[in-house]
Amino acid sequence: MVHLTIDDATPNEAEIVTYLNSLLGDAWKDACEIYFGELIKNRALGKLTHKPMQVELGMAIDNLMDQDFDGYAGWWRKGDLVVRITFRHKSGLDGDFFKCLRFIRYEGVKNIILIYPTKEALEVISPDDKNTLSSSNDAEDLARAAQELIPENVKIVRLGIKGELSNMVRKEIYSKSRLETKRGPIA
Repeated sequence: MVHLTIDDATPNEAEIVTYLNSLLGDAWKDACEIYFGELIKNRALGKLTHKPMQVELGMAIDNLMDQDFDGYAGWWRKGDLVVRITFRHKSGLDGDFFKCLRFIRYEGVKNIILIYPTKEALEVISPDDKNTLSSSNDAEDLARAAQELIPENVKIVRLGIKGELSNMVRKEIYSKSRLETKRGPIA
């Protein structure tokens, strides 16, 4: 399950996050099943499989967000609400905040939700890149440093992963060979 959390939310923001939780709840399970299928297929063919899962999780999120939002490339819009879900490198983090300013100033957006994975989630989603991808902690640090520039209606939400997976899928997703071995694909 994808689980979103937010601090100091207004009632409207809490309602948005609750709605997004209900919409995205199955994204982690869906991503794990896609990844597991690729892993098993590659093993049967004698091929290696990549470790990171942000592509599979991004595809699962896209499929679920597309049910109720318009958007692409990790940005979705519904009326005066914009939602950003990303697994981008830290070097591009400031670009998200600048795009938020544009949405507010030029497009009349009233609420922007920026969703980044927690550090704990990144350890599983992309074990090799966990220190170079943007986490919710990184986004919160940048928002604090630029608090005079970031409007109050831009909120950072933490994306965590947990929940029910079959034993076979869980064993592979959380295996030492995937999470703790040196950089590179796995067999």
